[in-house]
Formats: sequence, C-alpha cells, structure tokens
Amino acid sequence: MKKSILTLLIISTLSFVSCSSSSSSNSANANSTKSSTITVDPNSTSNSSATTSTPSNKTPLVLASGYTESSPFIKIDNDLYAAKWSDNYKVYDFNWSDSNSVYDFTKIKRNLLFQSSEMIASDKNIIYSNMNDSNKLYIYNTKTNSNTKISNDSATNLILNNTDLYYLNTSDRKIYKTSVDGSKKQVLMQISAGKFVLSNNYILYQNIDDGYKLYAYSISNGTNIKVSDFAVESFTFNDKVIFCVNSSDNDALYTIDNSTYEARKILDYHCESVKSYKNKIYYINKNDMDYLHVLSAPKGTPETYTSSAVDKTSINEYHFVDTLIFYPPNTSKNSILNTKAQ
Repeated sequence: MKKSILTLLIISTLSFVSCSSSSSSNSANANSTKSSTITVDPNSTSNSSATTSTPSNKTPLVLASGYTESSPFIKIDNDLYAAKWSDNYKVYDFNWSDSNSVYDFTKIKRNLLFQSSEMIASDKNIIYSNMNDSNKLYIYNTKTNSNTKISNDSATNLILNNTDLYYLNTSDRKIYKTSVDGSKKQVLMQISAGKFVLSNNYILYQNIDDGYKLYAYSISNGTNIKVSDFAVESFTFNDKVIFCVNSSDNDALYTIDNSTYEARKILDYHCESVKSYKNKIYYINKNDMDYLHVLSAPKGTPETYTSSAVDKTSINEYHFVDTLIFYPPNTSKNSILNTKAQ
C-alpha cells in the first residue's frame, strides 16, 4: 500500500478494526438517495456531545500506512487466491487473468484444501486463520504446498508489517504481535480491543473497555491516547485526517482534524465500513441502496467533499486486491464481482 504520512497532534491520557460495535448496521434503503453523487454541507460540524474532548497532554502522533491487511482475496505473482463464500470459504487458486471468473469452476488451477476468510500474502506464502481449526494461525507455502500451524491462538483482524504479524485473539480480545513463523509472540496491551488498524508505530483501535471509542496505542512506549469521545463503527486515515463512522450519531461520517483535534461531521448519512486505499476513502452508503461510495478530494475552507457510487451493486463487504475491488452482491452469495479501484 502506498506510503502516506499523517501527522496528528492529540491530547489526553488513557483509560483502535473485531467486527462489532455498538452501532446498528440495518439498511436504510427506504430513504435511499435519488442521486449517486452527494455534496456534503461544508458548515456541518459535530455537536457538543460528539466532539472529542481536548486532551490535557499534547502528544505528537505520526501515522503512516504501509501494512497489509487480511482478506478473502490475495494476489501472489500472477495468481489470485480466493475464498468462495458459497463453498464454505474453501480457498482456490486462479490465474489473475481470470479474476472476473472466480465462480467458474473450470478456471480453478488447484484447491488449497483449507478454508479461510482472512489471508495475507507474505512473499510466496499465505498466512491465514484456519476455519478448519478454530481460526488458528497457519502458513501455507504456495510453491511446496506445505501447511504449518504457527499459533494456537484463534485469530482475526490479521495485519502484516514487514516480518511482524499483528492479530486480535478472539479468546481474550487482546491484540498480539508475533513473528511470521510464530516464534516470537507477545501481547501488546491488557485492554479489550475491537477492530484495529496499524501504522508504523501506532495501533488505532476500538477500546471495548471504553464503549468502542477510538484510541491510539504507541508500540514503542506502550502509552494509550484517547482519540474520540464517541463510539466508532469503523475508521481509517489518509495523509491528512482520520475518518471514522460515528456510532453515537446515527453512523454519520466524521473527520478528526490533524491540528485542532476537532471531530467534524462531513456526511450525514448512514455509513459503514470506511476504508482507505491508495489515499482514497471508501465506505458503504446504507442510504444509497448499500452501494460502495468513494469520497472526492476535499475542496475549500472549511473542506467540502463529494461522494459518488463506485458501482451500483448492493453489498455488505468489499476487499482491495491490486487494482481491483472484490465484493459479493447482497442478492447472491453464489457470485463474486469486482470493479476497478478509483
């Protein structure tokens, strides 16, 4: 993933994505927008109950993307490895040139003989949560077809940063770090976490112990910083600000400013699963038929954003691989579609 730097001054002390939050994910299709392009009100700001508090201690927080997140789809060389929803997440090998034919069994090169919805490419290997073994961590060599267990932890939310693997242990809800071969394992903090994302030196995570509010954990010195005073459903960042779905404000999309630390509402719709890819911000718009939307670059002061549908297919999840976005349509789990990332 392309490197991006986000410098964020945040103030406070303690006390970042599991797939749960206190927000509702029910679709609001009855209020579907009439247009796939939405212009955001530039004067829309968070109300007093949703604005982050001013921390008491200034802490420079430098966030930089460049990590690899787990996905049901990964690319190694010219091969696409895909987990098929309708086949109990069995993983198959396809030629990348056949990425539009993931449900065509005649295109399968081989069956990898394991089931997983969370995989990461590491050189010629696949690190994955093995659904056949209570989601414990395994590594599969695509050249030798060897399969090795590297941890007895039931793991989700896998993130690879060079040779370090980060994951959420579903047994104790703690975030762990281990080497790719599983030989060096450590628990990073004694806090129950939900979803999390990784930067070079920080972990942004949902703090379950504090109502799924957004926190930042310093890997280098072990300190925690409170980022929001509201619960978040999902969150990400680009080179300027943090984007998050505010569960306390009907899942509206917010930014957290990198200099004033103010939380500002930029999209007053029911949003879900906000992600960043190559410095673009994507999310599922629950008020527009569950279509995948992308934000334009902001303009003006205060900044305004436009939002447009990437594809007019109703979805619940989406995944980036190389130049493509893969997703199963809500209407059929027997197909996997893709479109070009913008």
